[in-house]
Amino acid sequence: MYSTYTFEMLIDKGPKIPFTPGRINVGLLNANPFFKGIANLGHQAIANYLIQRDVNVYFGYADTVGKGKFLNGNISPKDCDLITISIPFEDTYLNTLRILDNIGFPINAVERDDSYPIVIGGGMAMINPIPLSPFLDAVIVGEGRESLYQIILDLCQ
Repeated sequence: MYSTYTFEMLIDKGPKIPFTPGRINVGLLNANPFFKGIANLGHQAIANYLIQRDVNVYFGYADTVGKGKFLNGNISPKDCDLITISIPFEDTYLNTLRILDNIGFPINAVERDDSYPIVIGGGMAMINPIPLSPFLDAVIVGEGRESLYQIILDLCQ
């Protein structure tokens, strides 16, 4: 049986995530719905790693993101410096496309201009990133914490 906790309850009662103006803003999206994605330890590990390095982190899941809406914070996805999508399994590939559409981004990467943040995919299913390559600007294969943070540092320059 699934927990009766909702994402609103988590935001109200869960750990407080610091937000500081002037820091880089990263949208951490998960291609699973909330009740599955919230338990993804890789997603949590990356969030913790970035928060410890003074990055503002915003969360969204396949069934929670919308135009201008993350679970936490009032920033629009288009106003993030970077959007990441955790793609834990191949059966979430279609959710990846739905997420892009839900946040108001063109699904095909070539249709996004410089006014959109870079969209990076990663996760266990990225052993074979070719099926999603038309939709992502970049893919991180394997352990993503340090690679993602290096990309963030490069964006800051």
